Amino acid sequence: MAFLPTVRPISWLAVLPQLLIYVSVYSLVVFITDSIDRGITIGLPIVLVYSLGSRYLIPRDHRRGLRLTSQSRFEEAISAYQRSLEFFTKYAWVDRYRAFVLMSPSALSYREMALCNIAYCHLQLGNTNEAAACYRQALEMNPQNSLATAGLRMIEMNTKS
Repeated sequence: MAFLPTVRPISWLAVLPQLLIYVSVYSLVVFITDSIDRGITIGLPIVLVYSLGSRYLIPRDHRRGLRLTSQSRFEEAISAYQRSLEFFTKYAWVDRYRAFVLMSPSALSYREMALCNIAYCHLQLGNTNEAAACYRQALEMNPQNSLATAGLRMIEMNTKS
């Protein structure tokens, strides 16, 4: 099966809320402590811990799926991505406001990423129909999803050959 690169397009607009959070925490610490130095030494670690902690704790099934995919354990990865998809479907607000909640500037939602990753795993297992269905579902969520478009085109090209 052909190699399909994994990409994570960034929404530069989503970087603005993150900068706002950094500046707000810094300003709050400076205001409370009346020290610019403490704004940096206390404020930055607070934001860093929140940023890394939220990305580590909340999308753990997504990260597990990525790890399993890199180990070529595609069936297990599909299960992990499906759990991630279920979580972000149940808690859609987390996915929708990921720039604030997860400090993630990703242009793709975690649901879209899960579907594209499930499709990729299905491709590696030779399940082209399931892969195409996942890519189509991702495109229903976001018609501008270039990863799903490329994956679907690759499937169509391979089936015509």
